[in-house]
Amino acid sequence: MGILEIHNEKEKAVFEYLKEVIAESNVINLKKENKYVLSLRIQLIISFSLLEVLANFYSEYINKHDTSTKRFITWVDKYCFSINNTEFIKNGVWSKINGEYLFNLRSSLVHFFGLSEKCNNFYVSIANNDLDNQKISKFKEGFLKRGSGVIFIKPFDFYKLVKEGEILMLNEWREILLANKNNISLENPHVQGIDRIYKKINLDGGFTINYK
Repeated sequence: MGILEIHNEKEKAVFEYLKEVIAESNVINLKKENKYVLSLRIQLIISFSLLEVLANFYSEYINKHDTSTKRFITWVDKYCFSINNTEFIKNGVWSKINGEYLFNLRSSLVHFFGLSEKCNNFYVSIANNDLDNQKISKFKEGFLKRGSGVIFIKPFDFYKLVKEGEILMLNEWREILLANKNNISLENPHVQGIDRIYKKINLDGGFTINYK
């Protein structure tokens, strides 16, 4: 096969893997008898896992291999906490949080099933996805009476923030692809980026085996 055919096969495999990760992540919104199947903390952990996959994709695409902490924060700051992210603009909660805090929250949840320390003098709590703003306001008032502010994070809101970040990242890749569409060679930055992601998936990725 030629360079283009090999690239197309690799690109297909990369996006099939991402598609599978997203499909499995969608379980966070699954309900049974009008109740969420997964706990709030598990919902957040799944969203953090999706974020980590996307951050790894980005790191391989641009060929910059930082620590897991820096990789995470770089991706969050670039694609989530961005004025181009519609979910960031719509939800005032995110402007009170930074990438470093999110990484600490992720670590607390994954390693101790807990929440991180205060963020900018606010306590952070996880709210049910269906909790209305009126009830959230009452909870905030209760915290303020005790001398502390509080930020409520809804897992599905966070998931939407990450998903919007994914769209921004893929749109950037599309621009790189279009800018180099006449460069069918191994020097094409998009070809190189996809090749590195493909190798990463084959090295560290997990694959579903269908059997009967």
